[in-house]
Amino acid sequence: FQQFLDDNIRGIDEISAHHIETYFSQRLDGTIQPRSYSRKKGSVSGANKDLKVIKAFLNYAVKKGYIHDNPANTVRKIKTVKKIFRDLSFEEIGNLLDVAREKFPQLYPVIAGAYYMGLREKELTYLEWRDVGFDRNVVHVRTKPENRVKDCEERMIPLNSKLKAILEQIERRGRFVFLTPSGTTWKNNLYREFQKVISVAGLQDVGIQTLRETFGSHLLRKGVSIYLVSKYLGHSSVDVTTRHYAHIPIEMTHDAVNVL
Repeated sequence: FQQFLDDNIRGIDEISAHHIETYFSQRLDGTIQPRSYSRKKGSVSGANKDLKVIKAFLNYAVKKGYIHDNPANTVRKIKTVKKIFRDLSFEEIGNLLDVAREKFPQLYPVIAGAYYMGLREKELTYLEWRDVGFDRNVVHVRTKPENRVKDCEERMIPLNSKLKAILEQIERRGRFVFLTPSGTTWKNNLYREFQKVISVAGLQDVGIQTLRETFGSHLLRKGVSIYLVSKYLGHSSVDVTTRHYAHIPIEMTHDAVNVL
């Protein structure tokens, strides 16, 4: 809010919708750089967050009687366009796993884990050995100090037999399953190293999130119930999963319609 105020505004009652719209536009085009490193220059989400803060301050001013109306109420935030995610084909994921196994053995387990469990990146990074039930063939995704599970949706995922064989070969060097060669947890360096594998595999625009999306997509393409897929992914509702995977080809429904 202090960044929004300029030398021309001496009192809160001088703030107009024009001031707010000008600031909002400049945040969108990057003319005004955010002071917080967590907000990207010229990002829609950053500008929307700033507008939310401005509205909140001015609502408080209205409540206290400093101003009669909130001029920010006429300024509308911009809706961000949600991109259709990319999921890999069965051939692409097979090639990626082969490349990782043969040329990047230190990354192979974590890449396989990302695909066969569909975990979010932090869920993958902070997966503990006690989360893996080799006897019951399940993986428990739960909240822990390093990472709170999104929407508090703790869940159980079946342990894929191929992944089980991979995990059984990993040396247990500490609390977490997937560790760097030096014995530390994968953090920002995971993205950097993963991109090397992607490059050798001849792929582009692929991240750990892509493997999570591919996990869900491949299960659906193999005929697994969308309700189970939603549960495994930890979505807040099956409606989220349905919207998320609306790109699944309609040809997949032909057999279902033919039963009528």
